[in-house]
Amino acid sequence: MSKVPAGWEKAILSDICKKPISYGIVQTGLSVLDGVPCLRVVDLTQQSISLKNVITTSKEINDSYKKTILEKDEIVMALRGVVGLVKLISEELVGANITRGLARISPKKDKIDPEFLLWALRSPILRSELLSRVAGSALQEISLGELRKVETLIPPLPEQTKIAQILSTWDKAIATTEQLIGNSQQQKKALMQSLLTGKKRLPGFEGELINSTLGDACYINPKKASCPEGGLVSFISMDSVSEDAKLIRTEVRNYDDVEKGFTSFSDNDVLVAKITPCFENGKGAYLDKLKNGVGFGSTEFHVLRAKKIHIQNLSITLLIQMSFAYVEKPICKVPQDRNALLQII
Repeated sequence: MSKVPAGWEKAILSDICKKPISYGIVQTGLSVLDGVPCLRVVDLTQQSISLKNVITTSKEINDSYKKTILEKDEIVMALRGVVGLVKLISEELVGANITRGLARISPKKDKIDPEFLLWALRSPILRSELLSRVAGSALQEISLGELRKVETLIPPLPEQTKIAQILSTWDKAIATTEQLIGNSQQQKKALMQSLLTGKKRLPGFEGELINSTLGDACYINPKKASCPEGGLVSFISMDSVSEDAKLIRTEVRNYDDVEKGFTSFSDNDVLVAKITPCFENGKGAYLDKLKNGVGFGSTEFHVLRAKKIHIQNLSITLLIQMSFAYVEKPICKVPQDRNALLQII
């Protein structure tokens, strides 16, 4: 733990809780209609928890675990799996219980603001300490004993409240931005569907569209480029390509080191992932500004090269993206060989 700022203090987690930190029901039994909701680790991974989607237990089993019946502004933490994942209990979740994989943390409100504690537990410093106390290899888990000993820094209550408000405001702003991006991506897909199928024509452009397969429009996996002067080329791994037709990064390699055992491509080619789920997710990229105009990369790429100068490779990229979004799943799932890819569109 870092140096304590003036006016702050250091405390272990168990000392700032009004109830013992405890895990929940060991065996919830079969889910019961109109039973008591029980939160699991998987529920904490959701953006928001809805009682409609959680398991239930009987009143009798719930009564045997009264110590972990949840109250407002308590915190639940994952003890196993995604260790340290936390959620603040809202009014809707009051009265629910938890399972063995979760711990109930009940802050002393005269000592620590619950929302501040939530953010403190999410901080990199406390996350690191939590993970340093984890045991197990196959199933990682932190024991209650180790969790109770975790140290945190505590500022005065008014400062805690202010810090929590600022971080919550940023969190809401990020969520709003992500929603706007998601909406824009859906609108872009709809626009691609309209423009690339001819349902919507741009002003000043008319005439009949020609139906064609990629095999007619492109060379699929063309021959390897020869060694460029200087011998340096770009190298692109699968994780260097995004799901929205962007090339995230490249490396520079010697031609002799990559000419065998990798896929070859050149400037103005289009990369398409061969395998699922990368193919279904639209993973691919339009290539330009490769080192010396030549590149090599993962063998899990198909390479498309336009046959005619008026067929723009960038349009091919967009066309492929639209295909991934709208083509039927059974077709998408078998693009691993060249002949299957030739039949798309």
